[in-house]
Amino acid sequence: MRDFGSVEIRECAALALEAGQMAVFAWHIPTDTVIGDPMFCRLFQVETPLASEDVFKLIHPEDLVGLRQVIQRTHDLDEDYDATFRVDRADGSTIWIGGRGRVIERGNDGAPLRMVGVNWDMTRSKEQEERVSHLVREMNHRVNNSFALMKAMLYLGGETYSDVSDFVDTLSAQIHALSTANLLVADVFLHQPTASQHIGLETVVRKVLHDLTQDADDPRIEIEIGRTMAVKPQDITPLTMILYELATNAAKNSILGEADGTLEVIVASLESGRAYVQWIERLDRPRERSEDQAALNEGALDGFILEHCLAKMNATLVQNEATATGFSFIFEFDAETSFSPDAL
Repeated sequence: MRDFGSVEIRECAALALEAGQMAVFAWHIPTDTVIGDPMFCRLFQVETPLASEDVFKLIHPEDLVGLRQVIQRTHDLDEDYDATFRVDRADGSTIWIGGRGRVIERGNDGAPLRMVGVNWDMTRSKEQEERVSHLVREMNHRVNNSFALMKAMLYLGGETYSDVSDFVDTLSAQIHALSTANLLVADVFLHQPTASQHIGLETVVRKVLHDLTQDADDPRIEIEIGRTMAVKPQDITPLTMILYELATNAAKNSILGEADGTLEVIVASLESGRAYVQWIERLDRPRERSEDQAALNEGALDGFILEHCLAKMNATLVQNEATATGFSFIFEFDAETSFSPDAL
């Protein structure tokens, strides 16, 4: 190690900078000349040497004053600067850059003569930070809404249900629905930044049906998806709650409660751009409970949950009908179609 000289140290430093994708610059202050390595030139899309003002004019206007103040403190107080700022590049792109620097030489009067520093691209980390921040705000909003909704459900359920076990089942399913909706939203914010908060309608449908059967290939269930569509952010929770209400009814009271029952879910788009969802349960024979007409009529869903959720989505209920051999629930609502399917 005693033979470890300045050449080796410089090589190690260069390797470390390259591995960390760090750009290096030096600023000769008396002549206002900035030089940078190739990474610096690529990062700022400039050629060096150049004047410091040629660099400052690339800084995003909202960040320029703050950056100048930080650098001035470094010049005046002999402390390192540490800053994050945006750069508006020649190709029209804007990136986030991190910077560290220090004055390494001063004149006899203490005036700064030379300054060196490093820069790096931190656009991805800033985008991730923004997504997490947005997610926290969104989840806080959703949790507050969820508590308000649960309070309303408890109150209305107490007024509507005479059977406590039925109410418990309904409430449990809707708590699960709220949890699923929040998880879907969280996944978009954290892992699908190009989705712009939209979730594929097919994703929501398949998630609910998988939870219903715990089998993605259940032969009793057929899903037909037409044009790719996305659910608007504000509609994710009410749509999920509608589907869970239908799924709970199917498993407990309706066709899928029978061993030979089948379910067909069709999602299509209308010329108006609205999504059209058909939930169709079938049985090749009359249900054994068909002699109890009162029980059969209960197969048509008219609960406050569906009414509330359809209203929240500005959805139109097309059909809600139960027969001895089937159940059909059809509704339509506004969906998003102007996006890339890859974003979902």
